[in-house]
Amino acid sequence: MERVPAPRALLLLAFLLAGCATAPPRPAFSPPPSDLARLLIDPTAGAAGDDFDAVRRAHSALLATGDAAAAEASLLALLGRRPDFVAARVALAQALLVAGKAPAALAELQAAGAGAGRAARLAEARALEVTGSIAAAALAYAEVAPELEAAREAAQRLAPEAADRLAARFTAAVDRGRLDEARAALGGLETLQPAAARTLELELAWAQAAGDAPRELQALRRLTPGSQGSLEWRLRRAELELELGEPAVGLSLVQGLAGAAAAEPALAERVRRAQFRWRVLNAPESVRRATRVAQLSRADAATLLYWLAPRVRTQRAGEARIASDILEHPAREEIARIVNLGLLGVDETLHVFSPDRPIRRSELLRALIELASWDGATACAGGSAAVRAGGEALCAAAADCGLIPEAAECLGGGTISGPEALEWLRRTLDREAQP
Repeated sequence: MERVPAPRALLLLAFLLAGCATAPPRPAFSPPPSDLARLLIDPTAGAAGDDFDAVRRAHSALLATGDAAAAEASLLALLGRRPDFVAARVALAQALLVAGKAPAALAELQAAGAGAGRAARLAEARALEVTGSIAAAALAYAEVAPELEAAREAAQRLAPEAADRLAARFTAAVDRGRLDEARAALGGLETLQPAAARTLELELAWAQAAGDAPRELQALRRLTPGSQGSLEWRLRRAELELELGEPAVGLSLVQGLAGAAAAEPALAERVRRAQFRWRVLNAPESVRRATRVAQLSRADAATLLYWLAPRVRTQRAGEARIASDILEHPAREEIARIVNLGLLGVDETLHVFSPDRPIRRSELLRALIELASWDGATACAGGSAAVRAGGEALCAAAADCGLIPEAAECLGGGTISGPEALEWLRRTLDREAQP
């Protein structure tokens, strides 16, 4: 038998052992899943230069192989030389997403700063989604949606859950009185689901909470097209149309609601209030001006009574009395009528009406209680007797008429504003209108 020389034997043994040993595993990579890859767009946006070319190569290799570690290494080396290189930092965030490191990707995107471009916004949206910030992710996708189908699909996919979260956030903020936070949540809903019924209802809720009547009207117009919407919404829209918008539309709404609201006393009163508002809007300018003054004069009071209480112009007047200081006054006809009906008085000694003097609350209450007493069925407690007695009897009658909440709030010697006087007059006339 031929003997193999020792050196050759050792070499053969080493070869055989090497063939039997298990080779160390080579790293296995695969391209990112398609739903992720579609969101990892080129962060260089076609910019020229060696460094941009390096970013593009790293980005292309990442999408082709899924080797996030290699991409991270090359991009970190580039950022070591240029820490402010935004494209490289965005590409690094993309590599971190492929590696499953979403929080780290968010940190890199934050370092890239605002305005880093579509690629950064898409990467941020994906990272937010992965970390559970669904509402923020949906809004980030929606921002890019007009330019990229993948973002549009992602925004639509997340919109229902995101809208639920934003609506809950809105409600909690309103409950705590944090209207700025509520407005921010509402803005998100308006972006994701602008025409959804819930969005419109929350727009209305925010406007009402903020006391923003013009915005409330806008929301109600969208919620009540034609004859749609609840009775409450349509009635509120009618009130706001009369006050701020299109009065003719408001009147049409009120007329359509009159029958439906008749069975509910609170709504029926609001319908009558809206009808009265229409009467004010169609009264002469002198009436509309009087309804806005901070301190009502006696001439203003006469003007309101004359034009807004229909029976004043038809009731038979008593003995004519003359006031020497109204002959040249613009409201002389209204004042003369009110004086001759005995609703407001003239100084019997000086024969003057004092049209420009602020009217006292007790004077106007007397006039309104007297006006109510013309109809015995709806007269206030005490009627004309209370007018003659004045003082506590007058205040008690005013409270019985519903002009003031309680007699203690009479404040007879004080003055009154136009809006408050208008409301007193409306309540008096409303009393007449009820069966």
